[in-house]
Amino acid sequence: MAAVRRKKVSAIVKCKICGSYFKLEYKDHYIARDRSTKGGLVQTMNGQEETKMYDAYDCPHCGSQYIAQERKRLAEIPYDLEEPVVYTIK
Repeated sequence: MAAVRRKKVSAIVKCKICGSYFKLEYKDHYIARDRSTKGGLVQTMNGQEETKMYDAYDCPHCGSQYIAQERKRLAEIPYDLEEPVVYTIK
């Protein structure tokens, strides 16, 4: 069986600050998050909203931060293996 070759997909976007176009590449990717003035571990333990995380890149021309999209986390749903769980949508 032949090996499957995956094509790297990159997008070209326009900077909102300087107006120049640049390519989004995996090597320039990092994760940014909102600054939270309160909370941290205590905020998470009390069930309050977590800080939002974003996929981000820096513009190579002006250095401004380009936010590509919000990063979602996996939902941890507690369940018991002996009893089936039924979710209803209202």
